[in-house]
Amino acid sequence: FDLTSYSASHPGGRLTIMRNAGQDGTKPFDEENHSQEAVLKLPKFYIGDLAEEKVSAVAKAEAQAKKDAEEKAKVEEKARAEAQADKARRDEEQRRAQQQQEALAAKQRQEAEAQAARQRQQLEEAARQQEAARQQKAARQEALRQEAARHEAARQQEAARLEAARQESARQEAARQQLLMKQQQEAQVRLQQQM
Repeated sequence: FDLTSYSASHPGGRLTIMRNAGQDGTKPFDEENHSQEAVLKLPKFYIGDLAEEKVSAVAKAEAQAKKDAEEKAKVEEKARAEAQADKARRDEEQRRAQQQQEALAAKQRQEAEAQAARQRQQLEEAARQQEAARQQKAARQEALRQEAARHEAARQQEAARLEAARQESARQEAARQQLLMKQQQEAQVRLQQQM
């Protein structure tokens, strides 16, 4: 069949016919389940039968082409499988690397938090020690003040005692002087009476 003149108006497009150009198109034609109308059009395109040798060569070529296509499909499928496996391997490596990075980051974060906690404890301990030292200093100063107050009270008591003793001595001296004057006056009176 020479379908050159019909290829442009073929409902399935020109390439559908051109794919089978130069070879036996019986099988492809039958596989498409063409309508009765299409079958009735065939006689006007008929130009003769293919020679047996031609048919055999075409069959071999078809078989080889099919085999090549299958081999190509196998190679492509293998390549796709290898590519998928390689991608899965890379994804797994990337996932593990990310997990390791996350674990390392978590460990570093924990260490940083622990370090910060230790620093806070050190600062709190230093503050407690400073407060204890301040309280001890204040207690020593208060003890010194109280001791100074006791000394001052004792000094004032001693001064008051001395002042009281001085006043008592002065009072006794005054009384002695008065007694002495009285005795002298009495002696003069007696002396005058004797004269």
